[in-house]
Amino acid sequence: MSELHVGHGTTRDAMTIFPIWGEFTSTLSGTADVVVGECARGVQVGTLQVVNRGAGPALLLEGQVLEGGWQNRMLARSVVVERHARADVDVVCVEEQRWNGEPTHRHAGRRASLRVRAGLRQDADRQSAVWERVRHYEDRHGATRTRSFTDHADRRASQVESLITDLRPLPGQIGVLVALAGQPTVAEVFGNDHLLQREFDSILRAAALDALDLAPTPTPSRRARRFLERAAVTSVRRSRPVGAGWSVEGASQYAQISGLDHDDGAVHRVLTNPRHELALAGA
Repeated sequence: MSELHVGHGTTRDAMTIFPIWGEFTSTLSGTADVVVGECARGVQVGTLQVVNRGAGPALLLEGQVLEGGWQNRMLARSVVVERHARADVDVVCVEEQRWNGEPTHRHAGRRASLRVRAGLRQDADRQSAVWERVRHYEDRHGATRTRSFTDHADRRASQVESLITDLRPLPGQIGVLVALAGQPTVAEVFGNDHLLQREFDSILRAAALDALDLAPTPTPSRRARRFLERAAVTSVRRSRPVGAGWSVEGASQYAQISGLDHDDGAVHRVLTNPRHELALAGA
């Protein structure tokens, strides 16, 4: 995914989004019938089990929120689960004060906000970092019964929808760069345009939740291009197998990169700006 091209930005209040085009590197569609539940060997905060009952590979992405179970969780790594297979997946809790419930989780296409996801980049205790970032919403917007990120997202859903209305991916677009309050924040790039189309709305909803609390400053295109140029020269490596794929990681002073490879092709990349105020909050 080194040859990426960024288009003109569209600004809504504090949020500017830029389309990204590039070469298709995967044929994965990611559509499948999955069941997500607590681990069969015992409930664990940091692990869930995914069972793919479908006829094709299933793709679950870093930052996706899984609701229900003993507490709501957020996927910590993107993963591919082959058809008729099962896999343990890394998660963090986004509902600090609940530890009871049901064995299964619902996947409603919701993603955690960029502020909360930035807790995954902390070198120390990422679970504590994520909880601290959820508490930001508690302090700013009022407490929820279980310190639940999803409750905060529900409270502000109508404001979020008004911010992203009529925004759609362009033909052939494989990624989107989100800039908040005048600076690039994160880019997500996929192996084909179908995957981006599937995830586009959830990416924007997550970004808009943070945009509501930030200064309405547009981001110039030159900053978006410079961020992608710096990310493109950041070295990445396959760090560990996840399901039927490989986690990919890389970091420099300008970009933190995570993602997923499958069948020798890049499926997903997350490019985070470690110097953005949302990444630094709580660090």
